[in-house]
Amino acid sequence: MAVRICTRCGEGNKEQAKICIACGHSLKDAPLTGMLDSEKGYALGGGARGRRLCSNCSEELEDGALKCKYCGSAVVKDTKPSYMPSVESDSLLWPKILVVIATCMIPFVGMIVGGVKAFQEDKDDQLTGGFLVGLGLVMVFVHFFIGRMLGQ
Repeated sequence: MAVRICTRCGEGNKEQAKICIACGHSLKDAPLTGMLDSEKGYALGGGARGRRLCSNCSEELEDGALKCKYCGSAVVKDTKPSYMPSVESDSLLWPKILVVIATCMIPFVGMIVGGVKAFQEDKDDQLTGGFLVGLGLVMVFVHFFIGRMLGQ
């Protein structure tokens, strides 16, 4: 991305900027520094192997650079962790199983209990039963709808 340099304060602005973000001065005649977006022949990260791009302005960094020559931001070195814990360890598997069981079982149990309570003599039990049946149906519908949306 090219940077438009303000002629008043020297601040770097985006290529499409019309006014400076720092001082509000017009960037109509401000010079561009760097490669225009329209001239880039590669997508971000899709360039040649070994190319590093600035995380701020997406310009290509020189080898061993500590700062970007276009926008002046500090270069962040890639750090690779020495140990990456397994995502599917046994300690993380049980909560997933419990969530699946809960989301599948709670609506049906609620509808069964609600159906029994709905036919009780007490008006409060009837209201509670109707609420539980309605809530169970809504949960089943939401579960089905989200599953369809996610393609599962």
